[in-house]
Amino acid sequence: MNSGLLFISVLLCACCALISFISINFKYKKTALITLWSVSFVIILISVILLLYYLINVNLKYLYVYSHSSKSMAVLYRMSSLCAGEEGCFLLWAFIMSAAGFLILLINKNFDYRAFGIFCIISFFIFLICFMLNPFEKISVVPSAGLGIEKILQNPWMAIHPPLIFLSYTAMAVLFSLWPIYSAYKNETAINLIKLWINISMFFLTAGLISGSVWAYHSYAYGKVWAWDSMENISLITWLVLCAFIHRDKYDTQAVCILPFATACFSVFLARSGVLDGVSYHVYTERNIIITQFILFFIFGAVLFLDVQRRRYIKSKKYEAKEVINYKNRASDAIFIFACFILLGTIAPIISKTHTTAIYYVTISMTFAAAAITILVLKDKEIFKKRGALIIVLSAAAAAVIGIAVHQFKILWMLFLLISFLPLFLFVAGKSARKYWKYYLAHIGLVFLIIGAVASNAFGTEGYVLKNSAYNINISGFEISAEEIDSSDIIILSKFNNDIVIKSANRISNAQTGVLIPYVEKPLIILFWAGCIIILMQPVIQIVLLCKNKEDKSQKKQDDASI
Repeated sequence: MNSGLLFISVLLCACCALISFISINFKYKKTALITLWSVSFVIILISVILLLYYLINVNLKYLYVYSHSSKSMAVLYRMSSLCAGEEGCFLLWAFIMSAAGFLILLINKNFDYRAFGIFCIISFFIFLICFMLNPFEKISVVPSAGLGIEKILQNPWMAIHPPLIFLSYTAMAVLFSLWPIYSAYKNETAINLIKLWINISMFFLTAGLISGSVWAYHSYAYGKVWAWDSMENISLITWLVLCAFIHRDKYDTQAVCILPFATACFSVFLARSGVLDGVSYHVYTERNIIITQFILFFIFGAVLFLDVQRRRYIKSKKYEAKEVINYKNRASDAIFIFACFILLGTIAPIISKTHTTAIYYVTISMTFAAAAITILVLKDKEIFKKRGALIIVLSAAAAAVIGIAVHQFKILWMLFLLISFLPLFLFVAGKSARKYWKYYLAHIGLVFLIIGAVASNAFGTEGYVLKNSAYNINISGFEISAEEIDSSDIIILSKFNNDIVIKSANRISNAQTGVLIPYVEKPLIILFWAGCIIILMQPVIQIVLLCKNKEDKSQKKQDDASI
């Protein structure tokens, strides 16, 4: 396939942007947009299908296929190698953007041309980058075998991780394009539309982070769900920005539309610019100055725009008497502060060329967890005043149960667990709290996540087991063959309340004692994964409720019109 077809999609996207911004609403304006965008969508769809076909069949005439596919790889991982290089990543992103634009044109009844025009401009730059990278570049001399992707990336969770991340970026691009609607109306319909796309972005990004954590846990991190790598951190910062806006009581600034996508672009900048070379474990592609310039231009423009809007807002704002404490906004502020501290630790190595220690991130995370729990308790302080003794007793009992389960009673960690359980039993004890279970669901998930993370790390034990080729190895009731140890870098054995992570790659050989295999026990790690799933459910529920609310209002209008 010639990359010239991709250039046609770039031109068609530019035409859609121009038509969208034309002030004249001619009769077939939307029809023209649908036609042009559909042709662009079909071109990109064909491009994706062709590249997947070449990757699956290992067509070594193409440089991208040679660099990322191999006949020794399973078909699933040949397909997932579409996201292994920047050419394939941007082609996938272009496809998702074009599919999203197509659905918006067909489904959205209350269509806003300015919003779609902004979406077209974002798509134009992504399509243009895709064209310049040229995923269909050919090789003059066809090699006999492909290089394939690294063994560590050949994992089912890694196969779904990049598409989920790009789906979230696309949803944030749609959110970014909604700021003209927000500026013009600021009514309930506009706010609900923004909330809808925030939750869609939140769902896909949460799913992407969870899949990445599972991959890290079973691959390079040796039982760690989060390694505080720079690329992991910037995705977490984007997630925290979305989370902070979800917690806002009022959307009184355009930053709610602009900041999430600007943060996502900063993430792409760090990944593709090369500034994290030697700092991040996740930089798999070479730096590209063109992509860097495009993304920096966008980030600079977004920050400048927000600063101008902030100054206008301050001048026009009428200061009123202070209201009662709004705990939703306090939570939002705490999340933003947490994100800023993570950002500080993430970009510091770019200047110092040394890694920020895990202790820094653990300290600020524990501080944030304590602040979050405090805010949750203070929000329902009336319930706590009435039933505080019962809630504390139940929390202490739950912490004691965990201590018994892990056979350890470290005082400081037990105290932290007791505090962590307070919001959970506050929810159980309060009738009014149970009434608003949809609000508390994600917070319950957060409590489980914190408890699982604390229990699995604070109460985890490390040890060594002696490997003898003549016998199987027995660890905590699990029996593993010596052959399995030799053939795997990492083995994870799971019970309901405990995981055992065997670090086969870190074996220690000794002429006298034999081979020592290190392992670590991760008690109650299942609570961490349960918390992740519960948090993932929250945006799904909000999306369903927002869509249902929209349908109910539409039906009410029809009923009123018929009367």
